Amino acid sequence: MLFDEHSKRFLTGEPMGGAASLAGVDVNGQTAMQFSAFFSGVQQISQTVASLPFPVYQRVGEGRDRVRDHPLYPLLNRKANASTVSFIWRETMQHHALVWGNGYSFIVRDRRLNPVGFILMNPERTKPVELDGRIVYEFRRLDGTTITIEKSEIFHLPGLGFDGIQGYPLLTVARESIGVGLAMGQFLSRFYGSATQIGAVVTRPKEASALSPEAAKRLAKDIQIQHAGLGTAFSVMLLEEGMEYNPIGMPLKDAEFLGSRAFSIQDVARFLNMPPHKLKDMSGATFSNIEHEQLSYVTDTIRPWLVRWEAIANADIISTADQARGVFAEHIVDALLRGDIKASSEALRIERQNGIVNADEWRKLKNLNPIGGVAGTAFLVNGNMINTDRAGGEPTVTTDGDGGGEGEDATVVLQTEMETYAIGVRSGSITPQPADEQFFRTRAGLPALSSEVSAAWEKDEGTRRPVTLTPPAEAAEPEPVEPETEPETPPEEEPDE
Repeated sequence: MLFDEHSKRFLTGEPMGGAASLAGVDVNGQTAMQFSAFFSGVQQISQTVASLPFPVYQRVGEGRDRVRDHPLYPLLNRKANASTVSFIWRETMQHHALVWGNGYSFIVRDRRLNPVGFILMNPERTKPVELDGRIVYEFRRLDGTTITIEKSEIFHLPGLGFDGIQGYPLLTVARESIGVGLAMGQFLSRFYGSATQIGAVVTRPKEASALSPEAAKRLAKDIQIQHAGLGTAFSVMLLEEGMEYNPIGMPLKDAEFLGSRAFSIQDVARFLNMPPHKLKDMSGATFSNIEHEQLSYVTDTIRPWLVRWEAIANADIISTADQARGVFAEHIVDALLRGDIKASSEALRIERQNGIVNADEWRKLKNLNPIGGVAGTAFLVNGNMINTDRAGGEPTVTTDGDGGGEGEDATVVLQTEMETYAIGVRSGSITPQPADEQFFRTRAGLPALSSEVSAAWEKDEGTRRPVTLTPPAEAAEPEPVEPETEPETPPEEEPDE
């Protein structure tokens, strides 16, 4: 009941961990998010981490398989609880860990102690404490009472800290930088909203008589009505009684106010460990370095947080029995590491030609359906590359008399290699050469290429076809037809005398 009520009233309206900065501005969980640079940085990191797939795997030999039926899988990728989708839960947890240094969630478990839900906890009301030599968590209810929760029931995501348990809250560490940014924003708003901004002023001569109190009040009121605010900025003020015209400059330009605001953005970028261009500060960005800056954002800003998520999920959420079976959770970051479409396609082409990925795996990265069959699962390599065991010579394939035993296995292997080679030829990944056909013929124990076939290869490359285990049937030469001749008349026998 406690957590149901808390989930509905997470924001209580009271200041969230606030303290006054030297700039005179109170910095707390609500006011800090009013600083655009800080809000943008926290938002981007939180959304990036939450948007990545976070599947659960099980190690199978040297590979891995997704375990979609594991209790943790839907919690990390679909719904964290009945009212919160996983993206929102992970985004909010990351937000808490960034701003308050720690993100907390209560773990709802079933009778078998499997996790079935995560419920967010207010980091302002939660803290780890030591009790009888172990770590427990104290949670302060909305009515002010405190309860103690065991560590096994809390998903705790800390940031950088000093004791290995709690993280530093940015509200404290970056209070002065955030306070300066907030103060400059408030000053600028008041300057444009309340300051008298006129293009010129007319002054009275010294020998002129003083204005009466009524006239001075009327003049001040006219100035406030006609020249205060952004809508009347840089207008001309007309005064009476021989007053002189004097232009007014822009004081904020002299104080390099805009430069100070840019510096505050870079300061926030340093605290969040992210490149300034992610906070829309493009002053140091160029066409040649922006892609590398993006990769730096992934490796230096996002990856450490992903490792924290994975370490906690694997150690505290996945049971010891499942850990022994090789079950683990891990983010998929391939989408973030891709460059432009041309560079990405070139990298995949190299992997494809070197037998690293097959057609189905390539299509999966493009969110396309698999081809299926040998055409989708076959791994191709460049035709000029051979195994190291063939470098000293080309082994031949032999079959025993009845076509069984080891000879049959070798024939199946050779047939598979030939089919793979044929797929590469048909897809355009491999350009067949006479040496390729000769290589397969030698392994299959077939006769060498005849001079006529070799000449055909050289004459017309368009007629090249993949070889098979069976040599092509040669047309039988017609038997020569002997010309018909009249039968010889046997010699007449001479009569006996």
